[in-house]
Amino acid sequence: MLLPRLEHVGPAPRLPGGAHPLGWEVLGYDLGALCDWLCHDLYRDAVRELGVATDGHGLLPDAATAHRVAAWAQARDDTAPALWFPARLTAWDLPPAAGPVGG
Repeated sequence: MLLPRLEHVGPAPRLPGGAHPLGWEVLGYDLGALCDWLCHDLYRDAVRELGVATDGHGLLPDAATAHRVAAWAQARDDTAPALWFPARLTAWDLPPAAGPVGG
C-alpha cells in the first residue's frame, strides 16, 4: 500500500476526528526498507543548505518544507539510492477500554 500512496500530489488529506498532527518527516524507500532523513546526515545538511528548522522532536513544520527536503534529498548523488518522500506523522486518540484486560 505504500508505493501507490507515494504518487499522491497535492495538499495532505484532512485528518478525521481523534487525529492530531505531530509534524512532517522525510523517508527514503529502498528495496522494501525505510530510513528517515537522519540517515546519511541529511538532517544536518538540510539545516545548513536549506535553512530548514525542526521542532523539539526533529519534525518538520509543514508539507511544503517536507516536500522541499524530499526533492533536495532525491536530487543529491551522495544519498542512498532511495525514493525520498514526505510523510505526515499523526497521533490518534485511542477509545477507552471496554473493560478490564484479561478479566
